[in-house]
This record gives sequence, structure tokens and C-alpha cells, in this order.
Amino acid sequence: MLAKVPPGRICLADTAYDAKGLRQFLANRGTRPVIPNSPTRKHPHPFDSRLYRGRNQIERTIGHLKD
Repeated sequence: MLAKVPPGRICLADTAYDAKGLRQFLANRGTRPVIPNSPTRKHPHPFDSRLYRGRNQIERTIGHLKD
């Protein structure tokens, strides 16, 4: 599904999307992944925690609106 969307500068995603294939796909498109590392990852990747906090804040706000 991501292949049909124009590439962005960054991709904010949850830990569930911490996969080597997704990271490689994003890198090939010129998109910087902002994905926290899975606790089982042996070789952690750096990520911008400040940007990730913004993503989490948006997710919580949408959750409150749904309630």
C-alpha cells in the first residue's frame, strides 16, 4: 500500500512496524523512518524520540475524539 503513496521526508510508525524490510523500503524511497526499536531487536537503529513523541500525542488525541 505504501508503494502507491508519494514518498515523504519521514515516516512515523509504532514499534510493531520495526522490520528490516520496511526500513529498507523507506530508505530506498528517500524517507527517514522514525520507528522505535522492537525490544527483541539485536542491532538497534537510532530514531528521533522528539518526533516520535509528536506522533504519540496525535494518536492519543484521536483516541480521545473517538471516545
